[in-house]
Amino acid sequence: MGAKAKLKIITTQIPDGLKLSDCKQEYNIKSLSKPNTFMKCKLSGYPAQGGNFISSFEISAEGYANTVVQEFEIIVN
Repeated sequence: MGAKAKLKIITTQIPDGLKLSDCKQEYNIKSLSKPNTFMKCKLSGYPAQGGNFISSFEISAEGYANTVVQEFEIIVN
């Protein structure tokens, strides 16, 4: 996404007991050949149970027709 895109998290799927907070859009211009923007969030809390969870975050960019879904594996011991 370009540096001027305004990002917003639409939906999340994370284990019960965890929450996503302090989401901020940041720009990564110095380390990439093209300006880039990304979301940085804090995942906190105490999961209700242990196990491996596939979690996803759906992100949209204002002014763009598409959304991006990013999946992560969260392992709770």
